[in-house]
Amino acid sequence: MNVFRNGFLAGMVALLLQGCSTIPQNSVYWVRGFKVEGSAGAGKMKSLQVYRGDHLADATWENFHALIAGFDFEPGFLKKIEVKEENLALETLPADTSSIKYTLVQELERLADPCFELEGDWILASISSGPVNRMVKLPTLSLSLNEMRISGSGGCNHYSAAVSRLTDSNIMLGPVAATKRACVNKNIEADYLANLNRVKQYALVDSRLVFSDEKGTELLAFIKKSEPPADPRLHDVWGLLRIAGKTVSPKQGPHLEINLTDKQVFGNDGCNDFRGAIEHAAGSSITLGTIASTRKMCMDMEVPDAFSKALGNMAGKAVSYKISGLTLVFLDADGNELLAFKKAD
Repeated sequence: MNVFRNGFLAGMVALLLQGCSTIPQNSVYWVRGFKVEGSAGAGKMKSLQVYRGDHLADATWENFHALIAGFDFEPGFLKKIEVKEENLALETLPADTSSIKYTLVQELERLADPCFELEGDWILASISSGPVNRMVKLPTLSLSLNEMRISGSGGCNHYSAAVSRLTDSNIMLGPVAATKRACVNKNIEADYLANLNRVKQYALVDSRLVFSDEKGTELLAFIKKSEPPADPRLHDVWGLLRIAGKTVSPKQGPHLEINLTDKQVFGNDGCNDFRGAIEHAAGSSITLGTIASTRKMCMDMEVPDAFSKALGNMAGKAVSYKISGLTLVFLDADGNELLAFKKAD
């Protein structure tokens, strides 16, 4: 009898524990103002970076591949959010799918992300707090937050290094690898690379990027390379003309609105509404973030599907554009036409 009772109780405890595991719980995350490239499933994708804690200065960020339903990622802004987490039945899930469903409960805080200002191309302004010889070719630095990598020229050779850790004031670089060309021109490359290998901290001071060692001693200071603004004519509503050079009837209706002020694109593909962020726009280049859309099914999905695929393929990469009269054309790296539009109003 005792054996039966003990077995019954053990079974009930197991069922209760199993039931508790599926009870939704709420967690609080910080989400960074930029995404990073990482492996997920069969290939690479850009992932959110999240931190579960309150001390941003010492945050340890982790890649987050799952979708948070209802969350609006905004480039350049840290967001503190409350998220509901629900365990899903594993047997009902496709392969490479998260076993947890994440749903936004509320946005608790929104701050400018200081790391976001590091993105871009910089040129050396001083070394070890002293002036640089302007008669030599100045070293350059490019910092990609998406790739978490720096690269540039030391004045002769090209170099690169991974950014293994980045907080609001600390930066940790991996080993700096450089080409080994014989340099005939006078340069300061050896001193520059030696200082770069000692970098532990950074600060943005009066539009200058300052790298320091662990004691706060200034090693290198950079000024940002100026880049022309995006063509203000982009900021408009555009009706689709062509997809990959193939003419589309205006009656089929896809249109795109570009808002440079809010850094957003939105519109309709002829069936579904869509929207996405503009990650970067300067000169004749624009980079879009992930495009999200509704999922209605319409009678004729040929044009909506083709348009959505072409627009989605533009996301996450810099594409060039040109505006001639009332026509806007997006081009790939080889100069092939991706999408063409006509000003709609």
